[in-house]
Amino acid sequence: MVSPLMVASNWQIGPIIDGHNYSIGMPLSPMQTNDGWAFDFPLNSGSVHYVTYRYGSLAGKTHIVMHYRIEADPSVHFYPVCCPQLGTVGPVVYFQKRGDDWNTDGNRWWATFDAPYPIKPGDYTLDVPLNGAWTSVYTMSASSNPSAFASAKTNADRVGFTFGGGDGYGHGVYADQAARFVLLSFTIE
Repeated sequence: MVSPLMVASNWQIGPIIDGHNYSIGMPLSPMQTNDGWAFDFPLNSGSVHYVTYRYGSLAGKTHIVMHYRIEADPSVHFYPVCCPQLGTVGPVVYFQKRGDDWNTDGNRWWATFDAPYPIKPGDYTLDVPLNGAWTSVYTMSASSNPSAFASAKTNADRVGFTFGGGDGYGHGVYADQAARFVLLSFTIE
């Protein structure tokens, strides 16, 4: 039986805020493949930002493990939307608290301590502990604000990963040539 986390249609490419999808030129969900699911990185007229799954509470969970592949010719370059002269980062494992208004610090958290930089072709595994040095969208860290972090984990809604660089971990990237992201497995344990 296939895990619901590996069903492409259960994932959303966004974020969608006030009806606007910030991942320009991307489908709403990835496509199912024989070895997992995938999407093609957009070219410079588009961008991919957040790829999320509505999971629910992370209470009692200890880590998120993600196996993925970036399929691209070594000559492909990836660029952050904000500032193409800067480096890219991603995928960065992420989770979001239920009811996030997209303005309140402590509702979105990234595993910035295990953020692949720069994006490049190859096969990768991220094994991210949920007690690691997570950082929030603005100024918090899990160590300096343990109650906010614990509340966000207990009341989590979406989990997944983001792409960015330059001015933000989820502010989007694009490629200058054909490139594909393939999720081989994603587990929350």
